[in-house]
Amino acid sequence: MTDVVLLNDVFSAKQIDNTHKSERRVNPEKLNKWNFWSRYLGPYVVKQTILDNCPDMSVTVIDYFTKIPNFFEYLKSIVNEDTKYIGISTTFLHNTANVRVNEFNLWFTDHKDLVNWFAKLKELAPNAKIMLGGHLCDVWYKEYVLNNNPNMPEAMRKYVDCVIHGYAEESVPNYINNKLDLRHVQYRYNTLFVSDGASAGRNGNAKCIRVKWDSNDAIQKGEWLPLEVSKGCKFGCKFCMYDKFGTTLKPIEEFRQEVIDNYKNYGVTGYSFTDDTINDSMEKVKMIHEVFTSLPFKAEWIAYTRPDMFHKYPEMLDLMLESGCKGVFLGVETFNHDAAKIAGKGLHPDKIKEIIRWMKEKAGEELFILASFIIGLVGETEQSLQDTLDFLLEQEYIDKILFEVLYIRPPDYRTGAQDDFNNDSAKYGFKKLNFKPYYWEHDTLNFTQCMEIAQEWKRQLGKHNRYSGFDQALEGFTNFWSYPRMRSLGYTHKEAFCMLKDASMPEELYRKNDAWIENYHSLIQKELNQLVAV
Repeated sequence: MTDVVLLNDVFSAKQIDNTHKSERRVNPEKLNKWNFWSRYLGPYVVKQTILDNCPDMSVTVIDYFTKIPNFFEYLKSIVNEDTKYIGISTTFLHNTANVRVNEFNLWFTDHKDLVNWFAKLKELAPNAKIMLGGHLCDVWYKEYVLNNNPNMPEAMRKYVDCVIHGYAEESVPNYINNKLDLRHVQYRYNTLFVSDGASAGRNGNAKCIRVKWDSNDAIQKGEWLPLEVSKGCKFGCKFCMYDKFGTTLKPIEEFRQEVIDNYKNYGVTGYSFTDDTINDSMEKVKMIHEVFTSLPFKAEWIAYTRPDMFHKYPEMLDLMLESGCKGVFLGVETFNHDAAKIAGKGLHPDKIKEIIRWMKEKAGEELFILASFIIGLVGETEQSLQDTLDFLLEQEYIDKILFEVLYIRPPDYRTGAQDDFNNDSAKYGFKKLNFKPYYWEHDTLNFTQCMEIAQEWKRQLGKHNRYSGFDQALEGFTNFWSYPRMRSLGYTHKEAFCMLKDASMPEELYRKNDAWIENYHSLIQKELNQLVAV
């Protein structure tokens, strides 16, 4: 049995045990197909910090747990009355078709189903404390602590012992070791909310640690893994709600040893970097180049990037390509210069277009390029958005296009910044900003208009397979972050490139992925059974 179990999944559209009757309204084939996303790093970083700070604890991460048939039967071989903690990562754990996700329904559409699920979990592990972490905890921290909303959901009141807001690298082991700083603790009913305010940008105390994967992580042959070189982002885009204005960089020797150990122990040669911006400095790009080009094997990777940095440092692209870069997620956001300057992206759009063209001409199909856009930035107009759409339909060097309507989150006390859309909306031209119901308006656009414009973008770009569904869990099968899973399943770069660009997903891909996940869960059980036998 395991002392600590960490549950995680990525874009859960399918209900555990098929218990929820409302799911009958959704095409089950589409639900089953929204699975080929690689694991993300958060739960494994938490596992590592527990092992580093609580040496007597055993920890097991169960990824893709909502994809396990008869989940609670499966869990019986992993938890019992001796299990001390069960953590659930909420970063992507929600039904994206559920408009009530902020009401703490997670992957369910009815809160009663979530209450019943937690009740079953406590039956199996009656003495385990239940922890929640991940990105969605930010929503609940603001609602029930900062806004002091007394209407806490039943499932949280009854079953959740601790909610971790922000980075969890110190908070989780401190909670387990009963060493929490009381200044970082708030109680609501029986639930403990923890927020230590760790940040790479605001106070520089965030940590970027080396993850030491082990046998019960069930790494499979050829698998690409997530990898973090730094935390935070050096830039300060006004629409961004993440950790910004600074980074914490992993020491080069720790980085080198991490990738060497992964190769020696598991044959890992491919990575998806989880950094907010992989090319935010020449220092970081040179470090990756130095490490990856000195390895006794050829490494490959994909990452989030900023196009204007290639204008400042053209040599960046050569260094990235030489070190194995196979795909970039370019944060373009807008081709309206006024909107770009207000948002914190000042390079002229014509130069951005030239940079992307140059990148494609230089790398060809060896580099998959996705460009992201935000519909509704201050300074944008209906005409400028139409001009952007026309350009995107005509151009040939962006392989996939992702877009979303501008979303402004409630202020976050952790940033300490007052120059963001959310903290000082009037300063940036917003005439209206409501969170319940959600709505914003500035001089040239409003939220309702932009939702309609987004539907037209989706229709037009979809005709040419240029659209990459992001939050559309039931239809977006061609996202950039599917690439690592395709490579993990044995597809070559060329094959994965063509499938993503043309939205040509063969049935074989889904069958391979289902088998991969099933084998992953079997390997976890097998490893734990062997440990018990010893």
